[in-house]
Amino acid sequence: MTLERFESTTQLLQRKRTNTPVFCFYPEGFRVAVREFIAGFPGEVLYAMKANPHPLVLKWLVEGGIRAFDTASIAEIELARQALPGARCSYNHPVKPRSAIVAAHRDHGIRDFVVDHPMELDKLFDVAGSDIIVQVRVAAPNPQATISFNSKFGASPEQALSLLRTVVGRGATAAVSTHIGYQSTDPESFARALQLIAELVATSGIRPAYINLGGGFPSVLMPQGLALEDFFQAIRAAHHDHAQLAEVPLKCEPGSA
Repeated sequence: MTLERFESTTQLLQRKRTNTPVFCFYPEGFRVAVREFIAGFPGEVLYAMKANPHPLVLKWLVEGGIRAFDTASIAEIELARQALPGARCSYNHPVKPRSAIVAAHRDHGIRDFVVDHPMELDKLFDVAGSDIIVQVRVAAPNPQATISFNSKFGASPEQALSLLRTVVGRGATAAVSTHIGYQSTDPESFARALQLIAELVATSGIRPAYINLGGGFPSVLMPQGLALEDFFQAIRAAHHDHAQLAEVPLKCEPGSA
């Protein structure tokens, strides 16, 4: 790979002499975005590897302060550890091959997994045992999302309740995760997701180890007049307003944002 530095895309186009495509990276843009999330989000910020796993991108994100990664495959776990030896990785794909669970647990020391279906939970316990954290992913309806993931991933509140009780009953540590959808344009969508989780926690009587709010923060589709801080403020307020959640740590896993 040939790397060249340019002051602007205009300068690049003036000097370009081929008709082949190029990738343009803005190193400081990545660092600034990481610092904004770390400073504003009231919890731990993971990077969702699926958004862009290029080694240079990972390098700049680590330089900005990222220390944990949302990974969805063994290859992504390996890339994260290459970028940051000892990086904390969560295996957050709801459907995982048995061989991948074995490799993640045995070879990479992964102890944090996500499930949204009883069969996946049974498979996880069968392969990895109970010395793990299991994130129960609950679907969070959100019409303000540009793309909803609820048709593919996420248990209903009733299913999530059953999964949480099974996780605890089988001796593992329970956490809760959700994803409000890609490029959500309403800060209150995160507050509604926390309301849903608060009701789940109250009904189950189970205090989760943490709540992972996923991604969904807007980047290219940020509504006019809003900024990331408006989304962080909505999360802070909702987290504080629900007594059963106030002491539960939060995580998020932005990718494109």
